[in-house]
Amino acid sequence: MLTVASFEAGTISDAIKKAARVAPTKVGSAFDKAAGIIFDVYPGTDAPCVVRATNTDIFYVETVDVVNAEGDAVRWRLPSQVMANIIGNMPTTAGKVVTFTQKDSNVVEIASGRMRLKLVLNLNPYYPEWDITDPEDLVVASNFGGNITRVEWAASKNGPSPLDGVHISGTHIIATDRYRIARVPCEIDLPSGPITIPAWSIGQLLKQMGDVSIGVDGSLFVAQPDSYTQIKTTILGAQYMPIDRVTSMQFEEQVEINRSHLLSCIQNASQMAGADRAPVLTVIVGKEEFAVTMNNQEIGLFGDVVEIDGQATHPRVQIRFTPRMLIDALNNAPNDKITFKYNPSNINLPIGLDGDSGYEAWIAPRSEKTPTQ
Repeated sequence: MLTVASFEAGTISDAIKKAARVAPTKVGSAFDKAAGIIFDVYPGTDAPCVVRATNTDIFYVETVDVVNAEGDAVRWRLPSQVMANIIGNMPTTAGKVVTFTQKDSNVVEIASGRMRLKLVLNLNPYYPEWDITDPEDLVVASNFGGNITRVEWAASKNGPSPLDGVHISGTHIIATDRYRIARVPCEIDLPSGPITIPAWSIGQLLKQMGDVSIGVDGSLFVAQPDSYTQIKTTILGAQYMPIDRVTSMQFEEQVEINRSHLLSCIQNASQMAGADRAPVLTVIVGKEEFAVTMNNQEIGLFGDVVEIDGQATHPRVQIRFTPRMLIDALNNAPNDKITFKYNPSNINLPIGLDGDSGYEAWIAPRSEKTPTQ
């Protein structure tokens, strides 16, 4: 048996890096079932090399262009991290070629210029299999990956489901952990109706892809960023929590403020947190000023003021926050103009952040008993 497949360095490097993001790396059930990256090589066909990876929750498949493929049809199962760290990080200058060769052994030899790498095949016969979804069953969603990553910060990292997911409602993409909500507009007519997918599953893989074709295939969500690639992930079955009561609330006051300036103030204040695992950032707004302060008895006090002439002319009120919530909300806003919305008469109500371009966030304050006059 002899099989040879050659690729442009940039092409195979990119495919390996994306597949390695999906392949499991920690010992456990998913690693036992799905460790490694699969290379299905079919010389002489319309799809001479298909790359696959899965962690049993996310399923990645890409048809990769070859410079040349010849010999017998084979399946190579190769270690994901070694491939990503060596082939994925190699220089991809124009004309550079990477050649994979298997002779009569359980070793694949990889060569590029004077670089040589020999990898022993994983011969475990079990590997999860999944079908390619017909592209005709998918609909186009604009900037889908970017919208997913813009709201994921508001999802719960520890559950319960579906709060650890991102909700695709048909009009918006939404994430919440009950204490914060992030929402961006995304008009999608999914025949399945609203669905929720795991947060931090496919957003980064699709972030730079622009328009993406999406749909549902059984219990899996499907995203096709181009004619060569499909990514699938599980759909969370629990009903998504209602958020209309918060997203429809009215605010008594609002101020426009520069995002970068405000973010810098909050990040500077956060340096005072020290070892405190539950730091409190205080926002003081009123009398045409917007101030942030953090006090740590072991370190000291930080405060900074942004003048907002003609805005917030009411008496000063102070609203306390977990600083990470504000930082994440501001970091993911698409523009530098932020509208901060609040209710001076009830500082325990959620505040709203409008980042323009449809991006919105709502954040629950830490409890505060009395306003500052």
